[in-house]
Amino acid sequence: MAGTKLAAINVPRTGGCDVWKTFTETISESVTGIHDVYFAFKGQNITAGRTLFNFDYWMFKK
Repeated sequence: MAGTKLAAINVPRTGGCDVWKTFTETISESVTGIHDVYFAFKGQNITAGRTLFNFDYWMFKK
């Protein structure tokens, strides 16, 4: 996958699969027009049988 990375968010453990947290990040580049957006998820120290995290929704705000 090629393209410009606009932001990165490190998601720490929240304390359980039913504990939700909101994370925000500022987009690092100025963007205009219509574009496809891709999310790339990368885990660290994930043991067998554990999930990376639950992802509920995302949004962009000006």
